[in-house]
Amino acid sequence: MRHHPKMFLAPRSKTTRTNLAAPAVSRIKTPEASIHVSRSNSTGRTIIITGAAAGVGRAIANCFARAGDRVGLISRDAVALEAVRKEVESQGAEAAFEAVDVADAPALFAAAERLEQKLGKMDIWINDAMLTVFSPVAEIRRGPVVDSG
Repeated sequence: MRHHPKMFLAPRSKTTRTNLAAPAVSRIKTPEASIHVSRSNSTGRTIIITGAAAGVGRAIANCFARAGDRVGLISRDAVALEAVRKEVESQGAEAAFEAVDVADAPALFAAAERLEQKLGKMDIWINDAMLTVFSPVAEIRRGPVVDSG
Protein backbone atom coordinates (compact mmCIF):
# COMPACT_ATOMS: atom_id res chain seq x y z
CA MET A 1 0.00 0.00 0.00
CA ARG A 2 1.34 3.41 -0.96
CA HIS A 3 1.35 6.06 1.76
CA HIS A 4 1.02 9.79 1.20
CA PRO A 5 2.48 12.38 3.54
CA LYS A 6 0.40 13.77 6.32
CA MET A 7 -0.31 17.29 5.23
CA PHE A 8 -2.44 19.72 7.12
CA LEU A 9 -2.84 23.42 7.68
CA ALA A 10 -2.80 24.53 11.30
CA PRO A 11 -3.76 28.05 12.34
CA ARG A 12 -0.97 29.79 14.22
CA SER A 13 -1.57 30.46 17.87
CA LYS A 14 0.37 31.81 20.82
CA THR A 15 1.23 28.26 21.87
CA THR A 16 3.43 26.47 19.34
CA ARG A 17 4.43 22.82 19.47
CA THR A 18 8.22 22.76 19.49
CA ASN A 19 8.61 19.05 18.75
CA LEU A 20 7.68 19.70 15.09
CA ALA A 21 11.25 20.79 14.38
CA ALA A 22 12.43 17.17 14.46
CA PRO A 23 14.39 16.03 11.37
CA ALA A 24 11.47 13.89 10.15
CA VAL A 25 9.28 16.94 9.48
CA SER A 26 9.64 19.80 7.02
CA ARG A 27 7.83 22.97 8.03
CA ILE A 28 6.96 26.32 6.48
CA LYS A 29 5.39 29.08 8.53
CA THR A 30 3.40 31.92 7.10
CA PRO A 31 1.41 34.46 9.10
CA GLU A 32 -1.71 32.42 8.38
CA ALA A 33 -0.66 28.78 8.68
CA SER A 34 2.01 26.13 8.98
CA ILE A 35 2.39 23.35 6.42
CA HIS A 36 3.80 20.02 7.57
CA VAL A 37 5.02 17.23 5.26
CA SER A 38 6.37 13.99 6.68
CA ARG A 39 9.64 12.84 5.11
CA SER A 40 9.21 9.22 6.09
CA ASN A 41 7.51 8.19 2.83
CA SER A 42 8.48 11.03 0.51
CA THR A 43 11.47 9.65 -1.38
CA GLY A 44 10.94 9.43 -5.10
CA ARG A 45 7.57 11.15 -5.40
CA THR A 46 6.62 13.61 -8.13
CA ILE A 47 4.44 16.47 -6.94
CA ILE A 48 2.73 18.84 -9.41
CA ILE A 49 1.39 22.13 -8.05
CA THR A 50 -0.82 24.66 -9.82
CA GLY A 51 -0.60 28.27 -8.69
CA ALA A 52 3.03 27.62 -7.80
CA ALA A 53 4.42 31.04 -8.73
CA ALA A 54 3.48 32.80 -5.48
CA GLY A 55 1.88 32.62 -2.06
CA VAL A 56 0.64 29.28 -0.77
CA GLY A 57 1.59 27.42 -3.98
CA ARG A 58 5.17 28.64 -3.72
CA ALA A 59 5.31 27.70 -0.03
CA ILE A 60 3.97 24.22 -0.80
CA ALA A 61 6.59 23.76 -3.55
CA ASN A 62 9.40 24.68 -1.15
CA CYS A 63 8.00 22.40 1.54
CA PHE A 64 7.96 19.37 -0.75
CA ALA A 65 11.43 20.31 -2.05
CA ARG A 66 12.81 20.19 1.49
CA ALA A 67 11.18 16.79 1.92
CA GLY A 68 13.18 15.52 -1.09
CA ASP A 69 10.41 15.30 -3.68
CA ARG A 70 10.56 16.19 -7.38
CA VAL A 71 8.42 19.29 -7.91
CA GLY A 72 6.48 20.30 -11.03
CA LEU A 73 5.35 23.92 -11.06
CA ILE A 74 2.39 25.32 -13.02
CA SER A 75 1.25 28.94 -13.25
CA ARG A 76 0.78 31.62 -15.90
CA ASP A 77 3.87 33.65 -14.91
CA ALA A 78 6.99 32.10 -16.48
CA VAL A 79 9.35 34.63 -14.86
CA ALA A 80 8.02 33.92 -11.35
CA LEU A 81 8.05 30.16 -12.05
CA GLU A 82 11.73 30.35 -13.00
CA ALA A 83 12.46 32.01 -9.64
CA VAL A 84 10.53 29.29 -7.78
CA ARG A 85 12.31 26.57 -9.78
CA LYS A 86 15.66 28.03 -8.67
CA GLU A 87 14.48 28.13 -5.02
CA VAL A 88 13.37 24.50 -5.19
CA GLU A 89 16.59 23.35 -6.84
CA SER A 90 18.69 25.29 -4.31
CA GLN A 91 17.25 22.90 -1.71
CA GLY A 92 18.54 19.89 -3.63
CA ALA A 93 15.24 18.92 -5.27
CA GLU A 94 14.63 18.39 -8.96
CA ALA A 95 12.14 20.86 -10.45
CA ALA A 96 10.57 21.85 -13.75
CA PHE A 97 7.83 24.27 -14.73
CA GLU A 98 5.22 24.91 -17.36
CA ALA A 99 3.65 28.35 -17.83
CA VAL A 100 -0.01 27.72 -18.68
CA ASP A 101 -3.44 29.02 -17.68
CA VAL A 102 -5.37 26.38 -15.72
CA ALA A 103 -8.57 27.65 -17.37
CA ASP A 104 -7.29 26.13 -20.65
CA ALA A 105 -7.89 22.42 -19.96
CA PRO A 106 -6.13 21.03 -23.07
CA ALA A 107 -3.05 23.19 -22.37
CA LEU A 108 -3.09 22.14 -18.70
CA PHE A 109 -3.26 18.41 -19.56
CA ALA A 110 -0.43 18.83 -22.08
CA ALA A 111 1.66 20.69 -19.48
CA ALA A 112 1.07 17.90 -16.95
CA GLU A 113 2.24 15.32 -19.49
CA ARG A 114 5.40 17.33 -20.23
CA LEU A 115 6.15 17.62 -16.50
CA GLU A 116 5.69 13.85 -16.11
CA GLN A 117 8.15 13.29 -18.98
CA LYS A 118 10.69 15.52 -17.22
CA LEU A 119 10.15 14.44 -13.60
CA GLY A 120 8.53 11.01 -13.68
CA LYS A 121 5.03 9.70 -13.12
CA MET A 122 2.93 12.08 -11.03
CA ASP A 123 2.16 10.90 -7.51
CA ILE A 124 0.40 13.96 -6.10
CA TRP A 125 -1.48 16.81 -7.81
CA ILE A 126 -2.15 19.96 -5.77
CA ASN A 127 -4.60 22.58 -7.10
CA ASP A 128 -3.71 25.98 -5.71
CA ALA A 129 -4.38 28.21 -8.73
CA MET A 130 -7.06 30.73 -7.99
CA LEU A 131 -8.75 33.90 -9.03
CA THR A 132 -8.95 36.60 -6.39
CA VAL A 133 -12.03 38.81 -6.22
CA PHE A 134 -11.87 42.01 -4.19
CA SER A 135 -15.49 42.67 -3.32
CA PRO A 136 -17.98 42.13 -0.54
CA VAL A 137 -19.58 38.72 -1.14
CA ALA A 138 -23.06 40.25 -1.43
CA GLU A 139 -21.87 42.41 -4.34
CA ILE A 140 -20.28 39.65 -6.45
CA ARG A 141 -22.19 39.16 -9.70
CA ARG A 142 -21.69 36.67 -12.49
CA GLY A 143 -20.08 38.30 -15.51
CA PRO A 144 -17.04 38.36 -17.75
CA VAL A 145 -13.65 37.73 -16.18
CA VAL A 146 -11.06 40.39 -16.88
CA ASP A 147 -7.50 39.05 -16.98
CA SER A 148 -5.25 41.49 -15.17
CA GLY A 149 -2.08 39.45 -15.36
